[in-house]
Amino acid sequence: MGGNISSELSERGAASARFLKGAGAVAASCAVALLLCELLLYLAPDLQPLGAERRMYCVGPEYKDAPGSLFFETQHEAEGWKLHINNAEGFRDIFDTGEVGVIALGDSFTRGALVNNGEHFTDLLDAWMPTTGVRAYGFGGWGTGDALVQYRKAFDIPHDLVLLGYYVGNDLTDNIKAGFRIEDGAVVFPPERSRIPVQSAEPIPPSLQIRSWLRENLRTYRMARHAYFLIAERGAQSSARTADLEHLLELAERLLEHLREDVESRGADLLIVAIPSYNEFVHRTVPAYITAQYDLLERLAETYDSIETVDLREAVAAQPLRDVYAADGHMARLGQYLIAAEAAQAMAVPIPPYNEDAVIRIRPDCALVDDYAERLGAYGPE
Repeated sequence: MGGNISSELSERGAASARFLKGAGAVAASCAVALLLCELLLYLAPDLQPLGAERRMYCVGPEYKDAPGSLFFETQHEAEGWKLHINNAEGFRDIFDTGEVGVIALGDSFTRGALVNNGEHFTDLLDAWMPTTGVRAYGFGGWGTGDALVQYRKAFDIPHDLVLLGYYVGNDLTDNIKAGFRIEDGAVVFPPERSRIPVQSAEPIPPSLQIRSWLRENLRTYRMARHAYFLIAERGAQSSARTADLEHLLELAERLLEHLREDVESRGADLLIVAIPSYNEFVHRTVPAYITAQYDLLERLAETYDSIETVDLREAVAAQPLRDVYAADGHMARLGQYLIAAEAAQAMAVPIPPYNEDAVIRIRPDCALVDDYAERLGAYGPE
């Protein structure tokens, strides 16, 4: 009896030892693989994940788009760091050029993701029109519905033109994700909520602190995180192909109609800049939901005298795509210039030539913020 118990205990001990040895071997293998992956990504920055989202904050709470925040950001280390400065409303418009004449609305392309302050198209237009101010309201993830809501908040600002940066890549699905829908033939607006984060004195939860540390320090984690969001984004894009495209287009058209009516009631005109996606130029066939949006914008421009549409496809196709688009598909510095140039042409505004030599390599050094901002013209003309 005692021998059986001793034998059983011995077998359990041996099994535990084998398990611990195996677990240790697996952990060691994972650690070695992690170190090798980190080394590879360090030595080959072009292989690093697109959309890495690394930031270093200098002013304001530690999240982007907070009112009054100032931070350096890189989405892809091979492309360098960018300077982001937000105003007291949480938007990236820190120009102060006097009387406002243009209100710009849109998503992250209008906000100027992946370029410095002073390099996105709203700042360029502001600088090209010395007697006219551009008030920019761009925010990542906004569709036409959110732009319409924001315009109604800015309605009383003096202006005679509304410039809508319409991104054909995901504006249809962004409207749905934001909660806009059609019921009984009418547009239903979601409950109003602030898309701009408010400053909070609450401590950052430990889980967020851990994820923040991993994102800042492990390239492998950033790659895995990017892969996850890429799959999720492709799923959202596929919904525009598999969902009721007619319903999505009807919602977009109704929202644009509401925007047109509001703009006309202000005695202003509406200029819609159709911003193409990178995928339009690399795929053999353009999806139906993309071409349908261009057709919709063209039809609206033909129907209403107060609407003009600018199509960027020809201007983009004439340039190297690697210079027009950043690593994650947003417009790079040249792409932002093309948006500004095509909009300026529609507005009969003189267009300065693109200066390829004006690129400033930004280092994430808070002591250099004022110098960078001055060299970039981020605070506007003197």
